[in-house]
Amino acid sequence: MCPPDDSAWDIFAKGCTLGINQCEQEGTRARVMKYQPRNISELSAFVAAIRPGGASFYKQFESREPFSYGIKSFDNLIQTKEFPYSFLLYQEQVMRALNYAGIDMAECYTAIKNIAKKRAEKVLAYKDTFIKGFRESIIREEHKPEEEAQTLAESLWSVIEDSAGYSFNASHSYCVALDSLYGAWLKAHYPLAFYETYITLMEEKGDKDKINAAKEEAESYFGIRFAPMRFRQDNRSIHADDASNVMINTVGSIKGYGVTIGKTLYECGKHSFNSFTDLLAAMDKKGIKEAKFKPLILIDYFSEFGNQRELLEIARAWDFFKQGNSKSVRRSLIDSNPALSEIVNKHTIHTLKSGEEAQCYTFQTPQDVMECLYECEAYIRKLHLDDLDARTKIQNSIDILGYCDVCTGISSDRRRLLITDVIPLKNNGDLWAYRLSTKSIGSGKSARVTVKAELYN
Repeated sequence: MCPPDDSAWDIFAKGCTLGINQCEQEGTRARVMKYQPRNISELSAFVAAIRPGGASFYKQFESREPFSYGIKSFDNLIQTKEFPYSFLLYQEQVMRALNYAGIDMAECYTAIKNIAKKRAEKVLAYKDTFIKGFRESIIREEHKPEEEAQTLAESLWSVIEDSAGYSFNASHSYCVALDSLYGAWLKAHYPLAFYETYITLMEEKGDKDKINAAKEEAESYFGIRFAPMRFRQDNRSIHADDASNVMINTVGSIKGYGVTIGKTLYECGKHSFNSFTDLLAAMDKKGIKEAKFKPLILIDYFSEFGNQRELLEIARAWDFFKQGNSKSVRRSLIDSNPALSEIVNKHTIHTLKSGEEAQCYTFQTPQDVMECLYECEAYIRKLHLDDLDARTKIQNSIDILGYCDVCTGISSDRRRLLITDVIPLKNNGDLWAYRLSTKSIGSGKSARVTVKAELYN
């Protein structure tokens, strides 16, 4: 079993609990961070204590305050060497309490079966019998005064009432605690493999919020870098590079994109292209149309071919000339643009047999259209268009990917932080600070920042 000094236990203490059974939800995450289990008995107890049956004593449990009923004969029934407290955590302990009150063991077993099936009313029917029997047992075994015995019996019954709402049995608590610990151990010792598997599962479920949260957690706690998706990467599936501590994402994680497009782009990436127009033509033959390649432009997937504004203009030309299939172009559509008119003039017939100017520019061959597109791309590149601004690129990234994948690599941008999440922090109900999740626009690194409420406001 995992020793107390193993780094797996730090997963719970640090709240690094995405994908960890029983501890993944924000509320439970905060609880396990405070309790900080260090052995399987404590983790099993925690799993049981967060059920409705632990409602009346949970704060004492979480704070690790010593707890007993001061009834030696009863406390000995409940406490163990590994967990020397008298909290009624498990159904079996409730059964012992009922039996201690004089209720036949067969009835006790029936009672915990009703707890398991959430038949609270059948358990609550034992109230008078339990209080009377428990009181008498305390008086007989411990020689307690009747009034004190009555108070103790009523106090214990309130715990059983909570358990009637639902509590785990010991074996179930142990099993899910083991599952939780297995996950924590794998995450602590093989974080890349853990996140690769977890994100793949979340992708299959279409849970982009969990994918985003996992990326942030992996970056914050393990320094795992998620390489931006780029053309010529193998984006057919999520996979990790152990040597560089980098995770490569999949195109299939983008909403509306399936596995097939990742395979198609991977095959395209094996070839060299003299221009972005050539790549557009290759993708068109493979069935990748504007609805699929334009979002990829907007996340810098094709950055090796130019900045986003340049590629969007080249794509506009591609669309204008009908993906290289244009037969003719009406004069009225281009005469207002002298540069475009000059380019089209070179590659079309534009006069009638009478010598008069035709209403349309007509291409004689498909190659003429492609030559026109190549020249349009060259003209666009000579304009040296500025890229889209950072704010627009961030929003595009969030809209398309569900998270920000922008990283300028510019030193002065490192202190420009995108706030990705804000969590209020409270102490005894009082708001004292906010935890901000941030991402550096310059370096792409994620970090958490705690800001006191006064400064935040």
